[in-house]
Amino acid sequence: MITRLFLPLLIVAVAIGAFFKLTDPLFGEIDILRAEQTTLNAGLDNAKKLRQVEQQLLDEYNAFAAEMPVINQLLPDNVDNVKLIIEINNIAKRYQMAIRNLQLKKASEDEKAEDVVARDRENVERAVITLGFSVQGSYLDFQSFLNDLAHNLRLTDVTTTGFAAAEDGKYNYNVEVQTYWLK
Repeated sequence: MITRLFLPLLIVAVAIGAFFKLTDPLFGEIDILRAEQTTLNAGLDNAKKLRQVEQQLLDEYNAFAAEMPVINQLLPDNVDNVKLIIEINNIAKRYQMAIRNLQLKKASEDEKAEDVVARDRENVERAVITLGFSVQGSYLDFQSFLNDLAHNLRLTDVTTTGFAAAEDGKYNYNVEVQTYWLK
């Protein structure tokens, strides 16, 4: 009879001892793993947010990269006199004008120091080229030509204009423009 009472108490005592000796440390490891899982899930959420930000920035960059040809036309990284002359001539052709007496003006030594190569606030070197030419047409056509030249993508400043009377109600216009490029 003692064995009948003692054996179940012994089994319960061994079970309780096994629980505290073997199972309880496992619960501690489970708590540590759950805390690590929470940390890793937070890191995974941050990684997802960073991927979204990365995709957004990549989309903005691609949109900007698509506009690079327009930006390069506005302020090119080299001087392309022929392309500039062709652009201005195409504008003049819209009004039945033709560019004549082209003159590419070179800066004097004093102008080189101040005007031709300048540095802006961001220390970006830019250069200036002056192009002189003449066209012949009516006053309204010349106004339209100057308006289109002002709205052209290539950054140009009309620095000088002059005119003289010609035949058939037309005038000869002398024009000087300056354009810029990055060095």
